[in-house]
Amino acid sequence: MAINQITVEIESQTYTGWESVEINDDMEQLGNTFTLTSNIPADINLVVQPGQSLVVKIDNQPLLSGYVDTVDISESSDSSQMTITGRDKISDFIDSRVSNKTFTPPIGFEEILKKLLKKIGYEVISSNSLANPLPGNLAPNKIAIVNNYGAIADFQTNEGISFPPGESDYDLVRRLADKRAIVLGTDGIGNITIDKIGAKYATTTLQRLQEDSADITNNIITASVKNSIADRFYEYTIASKGTGGTTSSLTASDQGKTDAQKVILDNIKNDLVSYSATVYDESIRKTRKFYAVVPSLTNSQCKDRAKWELNIRKAKNFNYVCKVAGFRQNLITQFSNNDLNPLWEINTKVYLVDERYNLDGEYLIRAVKYKQSISEGATCELTLIDEDSYTYSIFKPLIKRGKKSKSSDSLLFTDPV
Repeated sequence: MAINQITVEIESQTYTGWESVEINDDMEQLGNTFTLTSNIPADINLVVQPGQSLVVKIDNQPLLSGYVDTVDISESSDSSQMTITGRDKISDFIDSRVSNKTFTPPIGFEEILKKLLKKIGYEVISSNSLANPLPGNLAPNKIAIVNNYGAIADFQTNEGISFPPGESDYDLVRRLADKRAIVLGTDGIGNITIDKIGAKYATTTLQRLQEDSADITNNIITASVKNSIADRFYEYTIASKGTGGTTSSLTASDQGKTDAQKVILDNIKNDLVSYSATVYDESIRKTRKFYAVVPSLTNSQCKDRAKWELNIRKAKNFNYVCKVAGFRQNLITQFSNNDLNPLWEINTKVYLVDERYNLDGEYLIRAVKYKQSISEGATCELTLIDEDSYTYSIFKPLIKRGKKSKSSDSLLFTDPV
């Protein structure tokens, strides 16, 4: 079986031979996107139109089921170039804005998601009744929620399920998913998936050694790394205007405070806040300070949130981008079973060894770009980040960077939220 074959089915018609194809999957967005370009003779009638349904496949595995968004054609005297862009079916949910979003806690994440999908006009079906929606019978109003995460804690009154004016349904869902460290995605056939962070492990190691040997061959073609402190601070202060719930739900130290002790002046807005906590990142200049007011937190919750703010900013300001050959983790053609030769996918933990950048440890694949062109063949561009970039837990990461001392690179706080 040939591998790394991209096919595009538009309204039941299969198209191949594109000049270039790019499919993007990213944990920072819900739903894949694609771009196709082709040189076509000037006298060929164009049949691809915006709004048509399609499925994009790699080796007959659906990677994206959705619709054509844009058809862009530029012509010369003897030929035309056509560029087609589109997105997953879930793009309708991402784009839509509706009013009157009201929920009464306690309420579950899936219940909120179902209500919002139904408000848009989707029919939420059971994941047990899924079928492969080929072009022509793609049901635009039917969608399933596939929960691979397991039980998700309900949202309570003090967790700030608010709806700022102009916020989209998707922005709300993404914000709530972040609160529970949920990774939202699509399954290739148009449905929403709910996963835990780092749900999979790669079957191969990414490596870029100074020298290849007879036994070890580098699989990274090119690489770049970004490590920044632009969004990091020395001091993180979180304040809250609420009580964080009833008195019985407060910590012992909070319950022992008098009302006068609880009241703190917000010196930024001159408002009164009930609780406040500050943590420090000693590796950053002392003149950089961060301050935020968060609704309805206790004193200890303010400190946990401040710790999280420190660590999440430290983690997200590092990423590593590399290019590898092919779309699959092991380019071994005799693996006819794709479970032994899987595609590179987001939300996958992978071990990286890059001697040139002094990196050695476990990372998380945040984004994958599948690229195929006449000039370069099939390649994948992988964006790797620190594993703790999408968690609210405060812990020491598994990553070790080169030969640096563990104390210089570990996170400042190691207590769980």
